[in-house]
Amino acid sequence: MRTPAIEAVRWLVSTDPQLIVVVGTGPETTSYTSSDTGSFQPFGVDLDVALGPRACGGRAGLPLSLSVGVWLLREAGWQGECQAASVSDAATADDAAGVGVDVGRLAEQVAVLCMGDGSARRSERAPGWLDERAAPFDAAVSRALSAADTPALLALDIALARYLLVAGRAAWQALAGAAVDAGPMGGWRARLTYDDAPFGVGYFVATWFPADSPNP
Repeated sequence: MRTPAIEAVRWLVSTDPQLIVVVGTGPETTSYTSSDTGSFQPFGVDLDVALGPRACGGRAGLPLSLSVGVWLLREAGWQGECQAASVSDAATADDAAGVGVDVGRLAEQVAVLCMGDGSARRSERAPGWLDERAAPFDAAVSRALSAADTPALLALDIALARYLLVAGRAAWQALAGAAVDAGPMGGWRARLTYDDAPFGVGYFVATWFPADSPNP
């Protein structure tokens, strides 16, 4: 999935927003600035990433979701302003959507890079073993992402998502909040370029864009 993910982020960068905000699930709901950093060393990769060029004095320990998002931005060549926000897995749909609203109002032109995994119970080799409800849950998420269906994302079952080890639920609902608040004149369109479950974990790549803008 690396290729479609980087291609999607390259398109995001090409829109030349004032600010890109990486949004993902984390242990708490909080925001991060350009001085904060993340690391892949706990996962066996000798690589650190920074939200901005001047990371001195910031916090270390971006959640994994945000660290991967920052890495994707660097791979895509983004050199502009970047911030990040994590949303607690315990956040309600309304609270998660509220984070998205706040993110979307950080600047006049904000692009959101939303990082979230589907269920980690898609196969017998998955981290959480197989659960027959995992595939239908991820299919519903895939349909919502491919149609920019914000009500469907906001209606995701929080308890079921947690049981199915869905790491992206709160982040997707933050995305929905940002999209609803932004509300472009013609609405949103979407393009889904990846939907699969390697290693028994659901992953998606999708781009959302105003209906009157060119397709990515």
